[in-house]
Amino acid sequence: MAVDYRWNDSLMTYAQAATGFKGGGVNPRPYFPSQALPFQPEEVMSYEIGIKSDFLDRRARVNVAAFYSDFKNMHVILGECDSVSFLAPGVPWTAVFPGTHAPCSQTTNGGDSKLWGVEVEAFFEPIDGLQIDATASLIDFEYKSVNPVSGISLDDDLPFLVKNKFAIGLQYELAAFGGTLTPRVDFDYRSGFETEAVNSPDPLAGRVDSRSIVNARITYEPEGSDWEFAAAVTNLFDNFYYANKFDRSAPPFFASHGLIGRPLEWNLSVKRNF
Repeated sequence: MAVDYRWNDSLMTYAQAATGFKGGGVNPRPYFPSQALPFQPEEVMSYEIGIKSDFLDRRARVNVAAFYSDFKNMHVILGECDSVSFLAPGVPWTAVFPGTHAPCSQTTNGGDSKLWGVEVEAFFEPIDGLQIDATASLIDFEYKSVNPVSGISLDDDLPFLVKNKFAIGLQYELAAFGGTLTPRVDFDYRSGFETEAVNSPDPLAGRVDSRSIVNARITYEPEGSDWEFAAAVTNLFDNFYYANKFDRSAPPFFASHGLIGRPLEWNLSVKRNF
């Protein structure tokens, strides 16, 4: 259900509510027969309110959205499942390998939770040819109750949830060389996030740190032509960062894996519009 109201040609507000679900099933990747357990459907009720606006003769735009989602039986994937891992009937993993954790990739119901946040988009063209655009989001998450079998704590964060994001881009189009030349610079920041449903006690092994990268691009379009030529650099300052981590630092594996983010890269491109 959604409603909106346009106050004038430059301002609109809206509100909406929606329901959704993910179907239940049986763990599709059991490592042992005892891990082939069913899980219930996930249900969510979400609400959103927002504003969309243009002003300064459409040289500026600001869109803001606030949202809240209420989850029941949220689906999560566990990487360790001691309580449901039996090597044989009546023989738990921990009895055979004491002091270690049983591996798994088990989809289960982590518990009931809530997620809320704010997103902002902005655009500004202070003078002809100069454009500034930016986006930002603040998101938070909290478990209201947890499935005790999962091992998840009420204080655990949702894996892969980036709580803070900010990006800003600046470009300027100018006449040059019988056409237009447009240099552009983008800055992108993302806060750190957890990678395991049961948050790792070792932040070096199971948490991805925040990262900031800068990208740059310059585009040339000959006047009256269908061609476009561009040169671009991503991760301009060659910052080192992890894009993901896989924590198996506990016994018996004693190892963690990290997916390294892309280093400084450059490219040249040619495009023709038909």
